[in-house]
Amino acid sequence: MSQTVKQKALVTPFNLQPDGTVSTLVAGVGLAEYATSKSLAVFLIFQSTDGQQMSVELPEHAEQLDENEFFLKDWADLERTAETCIQEGLFVLTDKQPVQAGDRLVKIARVSHVSLRDMNAAETEHFKP
Repeated sequence: MSQTVKQKALVTPFNLQPDGTVSTLVAGVGLAEYATSKSLAVFLIFQSTDGQQMSVELPEHAEQLDENEFFLKDWADLERTAETCIQEGLFVLTDKQPVQAGDRLVKIARVSHVSLRDMNAAETEHFKP
């Protein structure tokens, strides 16, 4: 990923678990650019931990992405996380066909900027990349 990371806070933070703690409370997102493909890299910022990458780089398919779109990593242990982010309105699936990557089809999503706001000074200090 590139060294430049834009961090945005969620207008309304949400928890990935119904009875979750601050370790699963999504407070924001980090947005960067993959060095090879120049496609969007997306990761969740949790209230008390570093975060979780939610995008995957697929340079061979990068030309299919429009601005603000990314390849959503929604398999294995991230399946429920991705579903919750979509249900909460943070990610929106596009109408584009998923792309083949190895043995799986990878969906294309975009970040809903309506769900985001600029971080204040205290948040920027707390969530340093």
